[in-house]
Order: sequence, then structure tokens, then C-alpha cells
Amino acid sequence: MGLADVALWVNIIVTCSVLVVVFYGVRNTLRANENNESIMKSGQEVEAIVISARPHDNQTADGRLFLSLLVEFTVGGEKIAANKDVNVSVFYSEEYKPGKVITIKYQRSNPDNIVVVGNVNN
Repeated sequence: MGLADVALWVNIIVTCSVLVVVFYGVRNTLRANENNESIMKSGQEVEAIVISARPHDNQTADGRLFLSLLVEFTVGGEKIAANKDVNVSVFYSEEYKPGKVITIKYQRSNPDNIVVVGNVNN
């Protein structure tokens, strides 16, 4: 087996590895989007208080702010704290500061699974 054969096999392995990573990334994105749509359709709507709103380290889109929200809401007398990553236009960023009240929908079977309603992308 010559050097050209080794280079060919390394190229094939690297290409297959990249394809697998891309496949899983696309699949996970589609699943998350499907889950968010399901919660938007059949989730229970409540008001929640923003406890913290931390910006992500990689802010890559001009005019958009990527935030990691920690919100608290009440379900059947029990307080639930849930995290959600969202991106929001900088024009609406004031609505998601700590202490603000926002509208969310949660999955009835798993209240930690939430979607933020309003001028935001989940």
C-alpha cells in the first residue's frame, strides 16, 4: 500500500466524519424545531419572570442578540425554573431583562421544556 492509497483512505475517513457531524447537526435542529412547534400548538401559556439573561459569547448576527434566559413560573402551586436559549432583535432586548414578565408556553408533561412567546426566535 503506497502513500497515495493512505492519503485516499484518510480523505475518505475525514469526509465521512464530516458528513456524519453535519447529518447529526441537521437532525438535531429539525427535532428541536418540531418540539418547539408542538409546544406552541398545545403547550400551556403562563407568565414568567426573567431571572437572568446572559448573552452568548459568539454574537454572530448583526442586529440580533443571542441570550440564555433563566425564567421562573408557577405550575399548580409549584415554582419551576427553566432555561431557554433564544435570539431576539436588539430592538426588543429590553423585554428580556431580569425582572421583566414575559409570556411562555410549557409542555404539560415536562414543565422544564418551554418556548418563549413574542418577538423572539426559540
